[in-house]
Amino acid sequence: MDQQNVPRKTNWYKIRRLGVLLGISVVLLLKFQNCAPAPGASASAGGSAESFPVSTIDETHLTTAVSFPQEKLKLKTDTEAAEIEGVCDIAQHGSILGWRLYDSSGEEIGRGYSACESGRFMVELAPTQEFVCDQPYTVSARLGLGDEGAVQVSRSCHSDSI
Repeated sequence: MDQQNVPRKTNWYKIRRLGVLLGISVVLLLKFQNCAPAPGASASAGGSAESFPVSTIDETHLTTAVSFPQEKLKLKTDTEAAEIEGVCDIAQHGSILGWRLYDSSGEEIGRGYSACESGRFMVELAPTQEFVCDQPYTVSARLGLGDEGAVQVSRSCHSDSI
């Protein structure tokens, strides 16, 4: 037989492998393609960064002020611990604020952290028996870079204390 007249056999194995590879390539290309616009973002012709709003996930406002309802507090002489309640922004629920305790000379003698919960936070001072009678101490609290709230605390060693 002449080789020119011999019909060519189709190699179905090679065609099937090529089809499988082509199918996998198409699936991979479509899987990682994102045609949807980002939520809340609008595309602009210039593609400038100004068209996309930037925000943080955490809604903590670093300039939120905290305060105490009273300016001065007198502590009983027989209490071991005192809880002082302060006020924070209700939008800051769950935020952690720092507080410090200063003696009458302005030297820091204690510090801690408290959580803002439903517009309030608590500062626990313990042990209060170590406070010098009728000497003023200052408790200050701050959330981020916001305004500091302060209250003057003294331990009353007289029987007329509250």
